[in-house]
Amino acid sequence: MPAIIHVVLLKFNDQLPADFIEGTLRPEGLKMVGKIPGLKRVELNKPLESTKARSQGWQAMLYSEMESEEALSTYIAHEVHEDFKTLFKPYVADVLAYDMEV
Repeated sequence: MPAIIHVVLLKFNDQLPADFIEGTLRPEGLKMVGKIPGLKRVELNKPLESTKARSQGWQAMLYSEMESEEALSTYIAHEVHEDFKTLFKPYVADVLAYDMEV
């Protein structure tokens, strides 16, 4: 069965607290693994300084792997995911999400 890759790029407003991405968002994102059925892996961080100029203003990326498209649907609606989104929602200026089968 093919796996699903779910990528989310985030741009934030000027209210984003210092160290929010590394100190809050990343650790909380990683905690979703094991709590949401079918979610196999999560990575979240800022772009590398050496290539930041190519990021076109996107300030953070969430990369996740799901067991299936059904697992992606479960993830999207899951309470743990909804709670995670509330952490950064007040600071979001733009979001891009992309899902693909591998």
